[in-house]
Amino acid sequence: RSKNLQLQMNPHFIFNALTGIHMLLLRGETNPALESLRQFKGLLIRSWGSATDRPETLRASDVGKEISFLKDYVNLERLRLSGEVLFSVESRVEDGLKIPAFLIQPLVENAIWHGVDYSLEGGKSVPDIRLTFFMEEERNGLVVTVEDNGRGLDDSPNMDEALNVSAAKRQSHGLRILRERLSLISPEAEFLLENRKDSQGC
Repeated sequence: RSKNLQLQMNPHFIFNALTGIHMLLLRGETNPALESLRQFKGLLIRSWGSATDRPETLRASDVGKEISFLKDYVNLERLRLSGEVLFSVESRVEDGLKIPAFLIQPLVENAIWHGVDYSLEGGKSVPDIRLTFFMEEERNGLVVTVEDNGRGLDDSPNMDEALNVSAAKRQSHGLRILRERLSLISPEAEFLLENRKDSQGC
């Protein structure tokens, strides 16, 4: 079941990436669209290394590989958003620490599409995503946080527009799969989505 859920993440990721490239083409930004396609091809090749159409062949990833993949993914999204994305990573764990592939990507994607993307409207702020890995000593477990400076949960955009509704459905699907994967990985695994207490965002 867990492996089949991981396989579902690939079509979801592909759909959202192609949607971003489509948006570039609609804006007439041919060169960024071509560069996005080139980077997208590279991400697909790397993702196929851990996910195929045969669940029994799926391989575990590690923190270092996932960080590298996420940096390339954010670079792809930067082209869609004209380079206006800040992305920083702080890891206090070994790069070789084993984790499931594609476990964190939906969170970063959600921060861009739902939280950070809307901060670009009217030039309010530059999107800023912060990814952190650390070990919680009390429960001896890995904690991963993804922070953004978007509108936050209580000030979400008007979802009446067709594009926003479509994006909401896609991201809800991705987060639902993530929750299911976590529950299968460990009954003690937790997923929390909340507003930041220190500043704007989630």
